[in-house]
Amino acid sequence: MIRYFLLALFFFAPLCYCDLTIYTYDAMMGKGSLAATLTEHYEAKYKEKIRWVPFGSSGEMVNQLILEGRQTAADVCVGADLSQISKLKKNGLLEPVSKELFRGLETGLVQDAEAFFLPFDFSFLAFVYDSQRTTHPPKSFDALLES
Repeated sequence: MIRYFLLALFFFAPLCYCDLTIYTYDAMMGKGSLAATLTEHYEAKYKEKIRWVPFGSSGEMVNQLILEGRQTAADVCVGADLSQISKLKKNGLLEPVSKELFRGLETGLVQDAEAFFLPFDFSFLAFVYDSQRTTHPPKSFDALLES
């Protein structure tokens, strides 16, 4: 089963003390990336290795996890959105993480009372418009829907 957490690597690691295989999308990879930084700190602190397995998108990652089922090599997946989490839960591929990981998070960030995931890259949605072409931008989401 996959232990899904997002940037909770250092909280989870003391429970495991093991090498980790992490599935993610390819934008997480590369020199100077979040994956490189996490790997450096995790391996220095816990003397264990991280093997990152990148996919072209989070959708590809989720599809691969579903294909692999309970035989997956992944210990962790990073980057699935709420609808993808739902698919993984329906397929029985997630285990709850310790609710201790939620302590200290803003209440609005806790999106899963069952503790199957922690938010990562969670933010409000922003709309950008061309002020030269749009003279009266909507002032609310409802106004945008009505336009």
